[in-house]
Amino acid sequence: MRQALSSTTTHAPRVTVALAGGLALLLHAGCQQSTAGEPGAMGNMGTEGARGPTGDKGDKGDKGDKGESGTPGPMGVMGAPGAKGDKGDKGDQGLQGPAGVQGSQGPPGIQGPTGATGATGATGATGLQGPKGDPGSPGAPGAPGSSGAYTEDGAAFVGFTTTTYTGLIPNGRPGAHAACAAAFAGSHLCHVAEYALANSPIDPPATGAWLDPSAEFDSSTSYNGSPQAGRAPNGYSCLSFGHSGNTYGGTSVGASGSMGWTTDCDKAKSLACCSTPAKTRFAGFTSKTSTGKLGGRAKAHALCNSEFSGAHYCHAAEYLRANSSTTIPASGAWIDPSGNNSGVVYVGLPTLGRQTGGYTCLTYTHDGNTYGGTSLNSRGGIGWTTDCDKSKPLACCY
Repeated sequence: MRQALSSTTTHAPRVTVALAGGLALLLHAGCQQSTAGEPGAMGNMGTEGARGPTGDKGDKGDKGDKGESGTPGPMGVMGAPGAKGDKGDKGDQGLQGPAGVQGSQGPPGIQGPTGATGATGATGATGLQGPKGDPGSPGAPGAPGSSGAYTEDGAAFVGFTTTTYTGLIPNGRPGAHAACAAAFAGSHLCHVAEYALANSPIDPPATGAWLDPSAEFDSSTSYNGSPQAGRAPNGYSCLSFGHSGNTYGGTSVGASGSMGWTTDCDKAKSLACCSTPAKTRFAGFTSKTSTGKLGGRAKAHALCNSEFSGAHYCHAAEYLRANSSTTIPASGAWIDPSGNNSGVVYVGLPTLGRQTGGYTCLTYTHDGNTYGGTSLNSRGGIGWTTDCDKSKPLACCY
C-alpha cells in the first residue's frame, strides 16, 4: 500500500524514501513541516521482493527459565538382563539368630581310651549332715555262728601253721593271733579247751604245736575241754609268748594229742589255730592317754565311745575272748579286771563279768602309786601294779 503526503509549505528538493511493503515517503529537504492532510486510500499490495542473503549468526541468547515438569510417560518395555557384575566386598557379620529346635540324639560314639589318672584333689570341707534315710531292706541271713557265742560250744579248729615259732613271738599274744590269721583267714591262736572241744581229726605235727592254756571259774589253769573254760593269759604261755629260754613253761599239744606244759620255750613249733566265733570284739586303743585319775568309770566308757562309736571300756574276760591281733602299745593299756564271786580274776571265761571294786585306781579317781590299777602289758599279759601315776591309753571293746 502506498500513501501520498502533501505539504502547504515552500517546496524544497524532494526526497523519496522507500518503506517496507512497497511504501514510499516523499520528503522535501529543508522544508518546514506543515499540517498533515487526510490519509489517502490504501494502495494495492506490491509484489514481494527477492529474499536477501542470510545475515550473520547472532550472539547466543541468555538461558531461558526452567520449564515446568511434563507428565510422566508410560513405562517402556523391560530391557534384556545386563552382564553379571563383579563380586562385591564381604558384608559385615549379621546378628546371631535365635537357637533352632534341638535335633534328635545321634547314636553313641565309640568309647575313647581311658585317660591318665589325675592328681588327687584337696580334701573338701565336711558337708552338713543329711536327713535320716529310710530304713533299708533286711539283709541276707548271716552264716551259721557268725553272731558269735558266749561259750565254746561252737569251737572250730582250722589247722596248724607251717611256719614254726619259739616261745618268743613278735608282739606276744596279739602276734600269735596275727600269725594264725595270716595262715588261715579269720582264725586265732587256740586255747586248750577250745581246741579239745573242736574234736579235730588232723594229726598234730611231730614237734607239737603251741596254744594257750585254759582256766576254770576260780582262774586255776585247766587242760580240759570244758565249754565253761576260757583263755588263761599269764602262766604257762612262755611269759605271754615273750620268752625263748627254758626257764619259763609253755603249753602245747603233742604229736599224740596230749596237752600240757613243759619248759621248752626255746623249741620251734607250729601254732594251733581256731576259728571259734565270739560275741565280743575288740575296737582298739584310744589315742588319748590318761593316768588312773580319769574322773570315774563312766569317763572311761565315754572316752572309748568318742573314739570308737558304740564302744565301751573293756574288762579282762571280754578282751581275752575277742582274740585281738592289734599290737599293744609299749606303755601297756588300762583295762578293768573281771571277777567271780570270790574276787578279781584275769582269765577269759564266758561266765565272768566286770569287777568294779579293787585294782582300778580307786575307781579311776587316783593318780598316785599307793593304789593298784589293772592293765595289759605289751605282750598281752593282764595284771595289776601300783602305777596309777602312769599315763596309758584305754582298751576299748564292742
